[in-house]
Amino acid sequence: MENSLAVKTPTTAKIIVLAGMWRRAFAFLVDILCVLALSALIYFPCVVPFAVDMDRYNANRDQINSLAIESGLYLDFNDSPTSPLSMTSFETVEDITHKLIVYGGERYSFSMIDVLHQYWTITVADMEFVDGKNHVYSDETFKKTVMKVGDEDSNIERLRVNEDGYLTVDLIDEEKDWVAIEYVCDRYNEAVLSLNDTVLFTELDADNAKIMQFAMLMAVPVLIGSCLVFMVVLPMCLGEGQSLGKKSMKLVVLDDMGYTYNKWKLIPRNLFCFIVEFIGGIASFGALLLITYTMSMFTKKHRSIHDYLFGSVVADSESSLWFDNPVEEELYNAKKAREAEAKEKRERLSNQANEHREG
Repeated sequence: MENSLAVKTPTTAKIIVLAGMWRRAFAFLVDILCVLALSALIYFPCVVPFAVDMDRYNANRDQINSLAIESGLYLDFNDSPTSPLSMTSFETVEDITHKLIVYGGERYSFSMIDVLHQYWTITVADMEFVDGKNHVYSDETFKKTVMKVGDEDSNIERLRVNEDGYLTVDLIDEEKDWVAIEYVCDRYNEAVLSLNDTVLFTELDADNAKIMQFAMLMAVPVLIGSCLVFMVVLPMCLGEGQSLGKKSMKLVVLDDMGYTYNKWKLIPRNLFCFIVEFIGGIASFGALLLITYTMSMFTKKHRSIHDYLFGSVVADSESSLWFDNPVEEELYNAKKAREAEAKEKRERLSNQANEHREG
């Protein structure tokens, strides 16, 4: 939407056609994409290999994956631990007893109740938990504490080994087999959470979190540097203080009186626009960006927050005629007035000469 409102009076040649919201939004988007692209080109090949300990991060991740797979709770899919619950559905008692899973072109054998029994009675004996408690159970404790045999909440009457050698369950109410299935799947999820609460798993995960936090921290100066290039350096070098986005959309920044904007004022204006409105817009889930572009749509001069704070307007560079300052405007208007007066005088003399010849 373009604003056809033009500032033009008989005493001045100045014409300011204000830019519409959508062109301003696309110009800002171009600038943001340029900043992000330059940041990525600098950050990933130049910063990450030297400032971020990716070897330690990958070693920690590999150890976490090994712990998860060795626990028996996860299946090894392409060297990555994958939960069986994310690979298939468990809908019958036979499924939680033993199920062949086809996933990603591979076949896996998974016995959920056996895995739970193995995990709580044997595997956790070698683990140290954050709470310092001993979580290893005997067979009887496993039945009572984990599986709640004989309890209506689990609908499990007893555990037994079937003819194929897998642990299975007899139900209290055969018609409510879904209760037992959901219960066993919930106990599986609890076992996964307990694995995450082991000391080694927690330490490795925390170490990787620190590495990633440092990596994100190192991205800040890169982002700021790229912002300075596109929001400060280029507007200072390009004509009329235009950014690449504004130049591509044929927009120009002028002061609120319609004269050329001071280049040095572009620095705080553009930085405020990027850091406060864009970063703040992300932090506020788009609320701040919505406010600033709503202002640019409905205010008289289509001014955003940064325009009001720094005394600027954005105009269509092709349809507008502006001056550096009032003195230049006055000289230009005076010149045009003299030219108009001289033209009028020539026409008057020409008319008089024609009348003389005709007379």
